[in-house]
Amino acid sequence: VGVEVPAGVTQTYFQKTKMAIGVTGDWGFSRGRFEMLHLPKIGVGYRFGNDTNMEVYTHVKFYYAEYIVKVLVDPDAVFDVLTGAIPSHWVSLPINYYDATIKSALKTTYGFEGFPVFPRWRRNDALTAYRMLVDAVHPEVRG
Repeated sequence: VGVEVPAGVTQTYFQKTKMAIGVTGDWGFSRGRFEMLHLPKIGVGYRFGNDTNMEVYTHVKFYYAEYIVKVLVDPDAVFDVLTGAIPSHWVSLPINYYDATIKSALKTTYGFEGFPVFPRWRRNDALTAYRMLVDAVHPEVRG
């Protein structure tokens, strides 16, 4: 399985600028299970195939859940989540090429593109940056 975010934009490449390792396997393809989040206003495409020379049947099974998302607006809590001080569930999206569609969708839906990750020793810098960013978060998604 290969993922396109947004649909039609290939996120996997080899020697474009460097090799990208994708969802959970080599060359951006995955076998077995993986977790994928679909963000509002960003269409996701999937490519399915058999990359072996064996005659096999390919199949897919989707499990779907819809979540009500709230963005943390407490800078201390954001920092603690991003540095692992507060345990949380992480999902890495297979995005190597940050398409303009992604930026536009995040700003339209949430009011900002996300929080940068700082090392623990730069807590003060992070809190300063996060305080400025939380002001941009849309009221309907503030948590």
